[in-house]
Amino acid sequence: MKKEVKIGFIGLSDTAIENHVIPLSKIENVTFAGGHDTDDTAFTRVKKRTGINLDVFHDVADLIRASDALIICSPVPMHYLQLVGCLLHRRHVLCQAPLCFSSEVKELVSAVKDSRPDLIISTYYPRRFDPLYVWLKEHLSGLTKKYGRVLSVCTDFSYPEERRSKSGNLIGKFYDQDADYLSHLLPCIEGGNKQNPTRIFNSADRYEVCGLRPDGVSYRFCGSCELGKETPYESIEVRFQTATLYLYCGKSADKAMVMEHASAEMTKIELNTERYSPEVIAMKINRNFIDAIRGEAENYIQRQDLLRNYVDAAKLKTAAPAF
Repeated sequence: MKKEVKIGFIGLSDTAIENHVIPLSKIENVTFAGGHDTDDTAFTRVKKRTGINLDVFHDVADLIRASDALIICSPVPMHYLQLVGCLLHRRHVLCQAPLCFSSEVKELVSAVKDSRPDLIISTYYPRRFDPLYVWLKEHLSGLTKKYGRVLSVCTDFSYPEERRSKSGNLIGKFYDQDADYLSHLLPCIEGGNKQNPTRIFNSADRYEVCGLRPDGVSYRFCGSCELGKETPYESIEVRFQTATLYLYCGKSADKAMVMEHASAEMTKIELNTERYSPEVIAMKINRNFIDAIRGEAENYIQRQDLLRNYVDAAKLKTAAPAF
């Protein structure tokens, strides 16, 4: 029988319900300690959407003590204090990004380093589980055998206006996820997974960062939130020694093309990627969290990588633009 894991929910927004309450309710031997939310109607929404009656905790500390692990989906200004509270009580925690504001990064690093090393500290990075990004990771070895080593990686996105940064800091909202995928795609043995990022531009609705890693791989992360209500678009460009790969995902099916440098011919690649729904990705992230707590799997993101990305993002926020 699977070890029982009792979950507490700090914040019961629609995101919490869709991304955590529903998928966790489908995992064997996962029970719910209850939830905390300043809006009492949140519990009514949970009941209406899922049929689950969550016990109400008015004090976050009481909920933490009653739980084995916590899911934090509260407003961003509360994330740091609630995350640290979970660590002080020696509880596993999955916190929706961002984990903290840039001004709180040093304190967060200290709190994590002082916490028990066996605690699982996770977050919600759907890119790791998106079919297009999974396909690239799985096929990278074959691509390098055919086209040579990776020289550069560029990720780009175009999102709806509703995903703008309210604080005017799009780097703080998205850089950590871009950096996480690059280090996942290409673990850098030489010099560790240092990205050495340089800020090009940062605002509420656009950002761009570039860098050169110790292993010689250059990269560029960029994106904007100016689409109105249109469907989000993303792309990845990987330059090899003898060819460049272009991957696209958006309104229609995922697309891929490769251009061989010698001939300049563009060839379509049949991806055959499964079109994961957000529900499938949510299940994968939550199941990894539970399996990691049970010792049946590694946490998909290690705490040192998670912290490094936040430290870099904080530096980029205050850095002067390169141009």
